[in-house]
Amino acid sequence: MPDSRMAYVLVVDDTPENLLWTETLLQKPGRTVVSAVSGEEALTQLKAQQYAVVVLDVHMPGLDGFAVAQ
Repeated sequence: MPDSRMAYVLVVDDTPENLLWTETLLQKPGRTVVSAVSGEEALTQLKAQQYAVVVLDVHMPGLDGFAVAQ
């Protein structure tokens, strides 16, 4: 069961270096940072968990960030 005191943050980026950098920057006590490497994976994560913040790359192949945001 998710901890209601935790802030869940979803980071979506298809570039591994950007994903790692953003995850590292956002990882703090009281936060759980979850990553996704595609728009499709992001939608799966969004259906499974509520997120306080989504950091979303808009230039991804396939389902881009604009489509995920809609």
